This record gives sequence, structure tokens and C-alpha cells, in this order.
Amino acid sequence: MSTLDNNNVIDFYSKKTVELKAALDSLPEQKGSGGGSFSGGGMDDLVKRVERLDSDVAAVKTDIAVIKSNYATTAHVASAEATLVKWIVGVGVGIVALVFAGLNYMKPGAQPPLVIQVPQSSTGAPAQAVPPGVSVPEPVQPSKP
Repeated sequence: MSTLDNNNVIDFYSKKTVELKAALDSLPEQKGSGGGSFSGGGMDDLVKRVERLDSDVAAVKTDIAVIKSNYATTAHVASAEATLVKWIVGVGVGIVALVFAGLNYMKPGAQPPLVIQVPQSSTGAPAQAVPPGVSVPEPVQPSKP
């Protein structure tokens, strides 16, 4: 069995508690500050404070109504998202078109096609182009009967 430890027990009727209560009772009453009695000027202050709170609550209600009227609904967010996607795609296509137009503008003028003319041989057939250093045997001429 455990015994009750006197260090964990608060004696509400100790000498120190009685002294603190006497000190609190000796303090002057403060009117209109939340403490003291409600007679005389204290009640008038309370009525003024309640009236001021009522007007403040009305202003807060008006502000909340304005905030609620400006809420973004799911439909608003979806519409804004679709518009944003359209703009991004449109701007991207426009940038790509401008790049291609710029590249086309910077392209050098049209050059005439490169034509290589091969010299004719004595037989009338075009000579074969042979790279330098390569020997080609002469064609064999058919014999006449």
C-alpha cells in the first residue's frame, strides 16, 4: 500500500492562501475593465462595448459576404485552366512558326543546279570518269568477219 505524500497535496486553507486572499480583497475595484461590479459606470461601459462589438460583427459579416461572392468555383478553375492551356499551345506554335520563318528568310538565295559535262570520246560514247591513279583496260574491239 502506498502512503499519501504530503508534498503532492495543496492545503487551500494554509496561512499563505489566507494572506493572498486578503491581499486580493484589499485591491481597489476597477470599473469597465472586465473586473469589479456591474453597477454604476461599469454597466454603461459594458453596453457601449457590446454596441461596438455588434457594429464590428456587422462589418465582419459584410466582409465575409464579399469574400464568398468572389470565391473561385471548380468550374472557374477548370475554365481558367483550359484557357491557359490554349494560350500556352498557341504561343508555342507561334514561336515555332517564327523560328521557321526566320530560318527560311536567312537561307541563301537559290543556286543554279550543278551540271557536270563529261567530254565525248572519239567513238561518240561519253568517256568514263576514272579517278586519278586508276588504270582501266581498253575495251576489246569485236573482229569483223
